[in-house]
Amino acid sequence: MDSVEGIRGGKVLLTFLFRSCNLMLAFIRDRNNSQSVTDIINELYSILPSDVYQSLFGVLLTDNGTEFSNPTAIEYCGDIQRSRVVYCEPYSSYQKPHVENNHNYVRDIIPNKKSIKHLTQKDVQENFY
Repeated sequence: MDSVEGIRGGKVLLTFLFRSCNLMLAFIRDRNNSQSVTDIINELYSILPSDVYQSLFGVLLTDNGTEFSNPTAIEYCGDIQRSRVVYCEPYSSYQKPHVENNHNYVRDIIPNKKSIKHLTQKDVQENFY
């Protein structure tokens, strides 16, 4: 799990990479904060059967970005543990190289420091999936 920023303070993508099949999911967020990540996690959990959710998102490897600073909200729905958040060591993007490499493909579509404020989730799905 990681984020791809357009410009600082603008919209951002939350990405999930499934290494077994090299599939990346991307979800647009209006701001890069922990609540926006939790909202997407909650939506995924409400849509998917709990056993499917846990098999897909049981362990979430991410960095120490502020958007991932509330692991309890990501890991739990009430008293039910739905995921486990595992953090890379600081400044160690090499610990999740597949995600970082996939983000290079995203940058082919969204250059670094270019605003993505015009993008909707539909745009993301049409351009990335």
